[in-house]
Amino acid sequence: MKVLLVGKRGSIVLWLENMAAAFREAGHETRMFAINGFTPWDYLQVKLVKQFRKPALDTLLARQFEQALRSFRPDLMLVVGAFGIPLAIYQTLASANPKPWVIGLVGDKFSTGERAKAEFIDQFYFSDTFFIDLATQAGFPSALDYLPLAVNPRQFYPRPGTRINEILFIANHTPYREELVRSIQTPVTIY
Repeated sequence: MKVLLVGKRGSIVLWLENMAAAFREAGHETRMFAINGFTPWDYLQVKLVKQFRKPALDTLLARQFEQALRSFRPDLMLVVGAFGIPLAIYQTLASANPKPWVIGLVGDKFSTGERAKAEFIDQFYFSDTFFIDLATQAGFPSALDYLPLAVNPRQFYPRPGTRINEILFIANHTPYREELVRSIQTPVTIY
């Protein structure tokens, strides 16, 4: 299967890169389309256009995305961080032939005003069940499911030595997450 991953390269959890590695390891022909570029020049170009001509950035990204779609013709497209992607990229999908099956992965809180983007997604997977409730309230037309975040075993594996049981949990606020953290009985500091 040909898989196109769309998202932001270099995020704190390296979601795009780790998913690409997993699909390749599973034997799928995989490409990435990073909205913030692949090379230092791409990154600089995106930053400059965003700084001085923000409306032009969507046009630039849509044109690059259209070329990527035409040259690769994916069977499946996973949009990592689905609501961080410009609407212009989704609108480019309307003319794709054939149109790939589009899966949106959501790991952060989003506005109910994102419905225009949701219209282009065939299936959503959320890393927090609260987001499913939010998407349902917003009337998102796609199938909505829960998919917990995973770990790249090449980067995170048992290390020799004494285990340190302290953890740092960083996330956008949701009622469920607050309830979960507050239910911890062990001494905890909440910032």
